[in-house]
Amino acid sequence: MVRAFALGLGLAVCARVAHAQAPAHDKAGGQKAYIDGQALYNGGDYRGAAEKFKLAYDRDPDPVYLFNLAQADRFAKQCSESADAYRRFLAAAPTAPNRDKVEHYIEEMDACAKDQALTPPSPAPAPAPAPAAAEPNPPQPVIAVRRKNDLDSEPSASPRRLHDHRTAIYMLAGAGMTELIVGAYFTYDLIDANNAQSSCTSAHAIPPCDGKTYSDLDDRGARDNWAVPIAFGLAVATLGTATWLYLHDRAAAEHSLAVAPTRGGAFVSTEWRF
Repeated sequence: MVRAFALGLGLAVCARVAHAQAPAHDKAGGQKAYIDGQALYNGGDYRGAAEKFKLAYDRDPDPVYLFNLAQADRFAKQCSESADAYRRFLAAAPTAPNRDKVEHYIEEMDACAKDQALTPPSPAPAPAPAPAAAEPNPPQPVIAVRRKNDLDSEPSASPRRLHDHRTAIYMLAGAGMTELIVGAYFTYDLIDANNAQSSCTSAHAIPPCDGKTYSDLDDRGARDNWAVPIAFGLAVATLGTATWLYLHDRAAAEHSLAVAPTRGGAFVSTEWRF
């Protein structure tokens, strides 16, 4: 009986020690590293951002950090590392809503990694010889110019926010809403004028309308008949332009980061800046 009790106590102690040694998630540290990485990413330092996102994932293994890591490696032209991070993201989040796009990125990065493996590294330029003291015009070093390939070029779009047309979008949206209100007013006034004119022609109108009143109502109706379509037409054109600018700016910001970690929830891969 004493041996059984001692064995049970030993198992309990071992279980407590094992639980105490399990790594705890540092959510605050992960969020801090994520914010630092986002700032580097927006500033164009993709390699520095990748290091921060990797640190964020090490501290708090949220799959969103893997997506951000893959994005940073992609624009840092670390193709093999980017493909690996994308695959780890899909393994951790198999039902991510942007799965199709991520799979396309994986194919793109695999092809890029293959091209990088076939391209020999450029030799380091030889240091320029020091000019001799006796030579008045020493020869200038020849600098070899290597042709750029697709992997040397910068991304077609840099990280950006929807700031390019934000003021214009706000102004157009406000003007469009004002035009809708004006159109609604003239619509109401047209209905009211028609109803009043119908009452004037009724045999039971008390008091009966005189000619001037009837003429004024007729003028109101004529004015409203052209004001209503103009106001609503302007509203549609203005709001349509605002919508087009908004969608244009969002399309230009194609490679934005995931907004925030969302453990156990939906994975967001675009930014809403308004």
